[in-house]
This record gives sequence, structure tokens and C-alpha cells, in this order.
Amino acid sequence: MNKLEKIYDKSINIVFASDNNYAPCTTVAIYTLIEHTSKENNYDIIVFESGITDENKQIMIDLAKDYDNISVRFFSTKKFFEDYEFFHYSYYTPDTYSRLYVPMVMEDYDKALYLDGDIIILDDVAELYNFELGDALIAGGRNYGLITSYYHKPDIRKYYDKMFPIKDINQSINGGVLVMNLKELRKVDLVKSGTDLLDRYKRLLCQDEDILNRVCTDRIRHIESAWNWRFAVPEPLLYDYQLLWLAQEWSQGLHKQKLIHYICKTKPWDEPNMYYAEVWWKWAKKTPIYQQLLKTYFDKHPEQLKQK
Repeated sequence: MNKLEKIYDKSINIVFASDNNYAPCTTVAIYTLIEHTSKENNYDIIVFESGITDENKQIMIDLAKDYDNISVRFFSTKKFFEDYEFFHYSYYTPDTYSRLYVPMVMEDYDKALYLDGDIIILDDVAELYNFELGDALIAGGRNYGLITSYYHKPDIRKYYDKMFPIKDINQSINGGVLVMNLKELRKVDLVKSGTDLLDRYKRLLCQDEDILNRVCTDRIRHIESAWNWRFAVPEPLLYDYQLLWLAQEWSQGLHKQKLIHYICKTKPWDEPNMYYAEVWWKWAKKTPIYQQLLKTYFDKHPEQLKQK
């Protein structure tokens, strides 16, 4: 397996994963990351990609052209998924499994952030990167949607109690914002552990998140909710007293969102009237991808061009 060579002696290491369809929103995410960096740190931004065009790659690279302490580069993941059918089972693209390969590809690195592309970053990710992992394998934002579903949907509870047991569902994390202890994750061989689970269970409800929460059980830590802010609060948090602890944790991010994560099937680039879409579009407008985003939106929604 090819590996990535270090370009800085010391750096904040960030991984995104994207195909060409997700490249525009990933560009917006990278732009917001760069806008909140500090000159005191080096930032090594790596995009695990499967088919991003050279044009879109160059747009991402150019975001950092005026910064001596920021690099944007790419690593092709196509070979990971060509011969493994289980990566193609759901509406998720195979790229969602790219995070399993981070420890192996980044063999010379001890730590990295993994970030989804459907985010807006509003603070310096160096703070998140410096989260103290101790001997934990991974840290992430608690999975509010999954936990509330477990307590309120019998089929979800049955799945995690009987079909795909997870030791403590309350510890489960969302896979879209992760602090990864690469040195320790290499010891558990995340790729083999993940593919073994896929071979055994074939279809997983939450795909890579199920793998991470199963493999990393007992060695998971939780970042503050502000660093993986889910604005769409799961409804049971509003009335279920047994989940008060979870609601309190979620509400701590209300004071200052440091990273907004659009954790839902509807995305702001498709639905500009959804909650927090104005925040996403405000940042998107500042990027060189803005015209492309507009064209894509109006191509899908030509009725919005009609005069009222």
C-alpha cells in the first residue's frame, strides 16, 4: 500500500474524503478551515479522492497558494474499493470507508483529524487536533441521532442489542469529525477489523460508524458538541427525561458553534431554505467554486429561475 510522506516536521494533519460530486462542498469546507488557521501552525490537508477532476483539484490547491504554512494535496483511494463489493451496499458512496485506511496510508503520522465535507469550520482546528486522546483510539462527537433512535425505535434497539451488538450505545460517536490516534489504530488494524465485520454481517445499519464504534469500544473519547454541531436536534431530546444528560451535552454547543455539521440527507447546497443554510452559502459565496455551485443548483431547480 502506498503511503503519504510527511511534508512538515510538525503539523496539524487533516484528512477529507471526496469524489467529484462532493468536491464543491469539500472545497467550501477547506476554505473555511484555511480562513481560521493560525500562522503559528503548519496545516497538512490531505484529500482522499476517488475521481476528482484535475480542475477541481487545482481549485482546492489554490485555496492555500498564499500560505507558506498550509498544504493541500491528494491521495487516490480508487484501488481500495474496486474489488470489494461490500463497500457498495447502500446510498453511501465507498468513500465513506476511506477513514478506515487513514492509519495505514499515513504510516509516518501519529495523529490526524478526519473531517467530512458537509461542514463549515468556524474556529482553528488546531484546538480540536490538540484534544487529549490518552490511550484512546479515537475521539468524536457523540451520535445524538443514533442514541435517541436506540431508545425510541424498537428495530434500532434490536439491531444493536442482538444483530450487531455494541457494548454501550451511549458511547457511540458520529464518524464525520474524528480525532484519530493513528499509532494505536495501526495496532488494531482498522482496515482488517472493518472488512472482517463487513464479511461477517454483510450490511451494516450505520456503515463505517458501526465499524468504528464496535472496533474502538472502551477506547473512545468524546469531543465537545461545539466541534461537531448538529443543529437539527433529535426530537426525543426535547421531552425524554432519561435523555436529559444527552440534551445538556448537546446544548453546550449552542453558545458557540466551532464546526457546523450538516448531518442529514438534505444539504444546504440543495435546499437553501433549510436551517443554517445561510451560514453555508455565506462562506460558499467567498470561494472560487461559487459559480459552479449556483449552476448546479439551478440546473436541478430550473423553476427557481422563473419570474414570480
